[in-house]
Parts: sequence; C-alpha cells; structure tokens
Amino acid sequence: MAYYPRTQPKRPWFNRVRLTLVLIILVALGWGLVRFTYKLLHLEALSVREIRITGCSPKRQVEIQKLSEDLSLGQPLLWFTAEPLMNVLMEKTWIKSVNLSKDPPDRLVIIIKEKDAYLWMVNTQGTYLVSEDGLLIDELNNSNGLEALPVVSKATLQNRPFLARMGRVAKIIKAQQPEFYSLIDEMDWDDQGPVLYLEDFSVPLKLDERDPTGNIANFQTVFTSQLSTSEERLAIEGVNLRFKNQVILSLKDKIAVPTIIDGDELVRKR
Repeated sequence: MAYYPRTQPKRPWFNRVRLTLVLIILVALGWGLVRFTYKLLHLEALSVREIRITGCSPKRQVEIQKLSEDLSLGQPLLWFTAEPLMNVLMEKTWIKSVNLSKDPPDRLVIIIKEKDAYLWMVNTQGTYLVSEDGLLIDELNNSNGLEALPVVSKATLQNRPFLARMGRVAKIIKAQQPEFYSLIDEMDWDDQGPVLYLEDFSVPLKLDERDPTGNIANFQTVFTSQLSTSEERLAIEGVNLRFKNQVILSLKDKIAVPTIIDGDELVRKR
C-alpha cells in the first residue's frame, strides 16, 4: 500500500509576520544598546547643560530659569521629553505660550510669550498690568510701561471677575478701534456696563458691554462736528452709546430730554 507524503499548506503571511517581529526586536535592541552606551560612557556632551530663556521680563526670566534647570539639567538632550516641563510652565497664569527647541550638543532654548496687557490697575501697593482674563501679569516698570493703558482705579472693580470683563472690553476696542483705544484714560463700570473717560474729555462715556465698539464711529463723528470747541465739550455732562445707532448727550443745564442723535442722519467724512 503506497503512502503519499503530507505537505503543509502555504502560508504567505507567515514570512511577513516573522520579518516584522525580527525588525521590532532589532530596533528594541538597538535602542537599548544606545541607552546603555550613553549611561556607560557618561556622554555629558549630549546632556542638557545650558538653558536659554527669552521672551519674558528679567524678573520672570529668573523664575523660569530656576524652574527649567531643576527639571532639565543633566537630562539626555537627544531624547529629552518636553511635555513635563511644558506642563509646569503653562501652569503660570501669565504665560500665553511656550516654544521649546533643542540646540545640540547641550542646550535647550525656551521662548516664552507673556499674555498681553490691556489695563493698568492702580492701588496703594502700585500699578499692575492686567490681561484680558483679569490676571495681574506684572508690576509696571520702565521696561513694560512703554504704552499707556486704560487705568482701573476704583477699589470695588479690582477683583478678578470685574477685571476680566473690563479686560475683554478693552481688548475688543483695541482690536477694532485702536486709535480710540489709545485715547482712553480710565475705565469704570456702572450697573449696566463699561464707562470710559477719554483724554481731554472728562465726562463719562457709556458703552454696551456686548458690542462696545458698535457706536464709537457715530460718537467720533458727533465729537468732531458738534463738540469741537472747549465750550461745547464743557456743556456735556455725559454720553450714552448703549442704544444701537444713537448718540445720547446729557447736558449740564439739566434739560429734561437729552439730545438724541440718530446715526443714520450723521454726515460721514469721505
């Protein structure tokens, strides 16, 4: 009786799997060998030995320098993991963004971007820069006081919620009406929203918190056409811009009905 030899069915996928496993093992061995060699030979030339910080004030730089050195010095530069350091830095409320790069053979470069300031908060302790979210970024000094900002001086407004609301309004005005923003001397707040005091126009100017710039163009037209003289400006007690497309002027002589100017009737400059 004849017996036929048995043969295994062909499995073309088996060779691919085996090759993949071999490659994974070789990569793992290579990585382990590199790490072992690094530790064995103590290659200090490839370790973090210097950290360069840029983009923040000198006072902040000292703080970030120490924090970064504690977490980074002596770490292998080639496979330095930035995430732990980045997480710690971003916990600082005054930091807007962090950019970290490696500069072989032994240097880390950290570029800090601080949050922009939109207000000055003034009290008996000093003058502080305030961000759009109501945080105190830094104390005013010669290096960060190059641009005058609207002042918040009323004590009842110097808390985080109010400063955040005022900061958001200031940011909108600066973005949409930068020339007008540069004229703001002080920012206040009443029961209905923001109140401004302008340079050379020390009467309250009431804005709508939801749309603070919506009526500014109308006010500028009224100011140049009807409030061009000091006598005309002195007669004004207040300006209300909280009603859409209307400039409401309150006069000091206590006239019962204030002057209401319709924006559609204003003559625009061409």
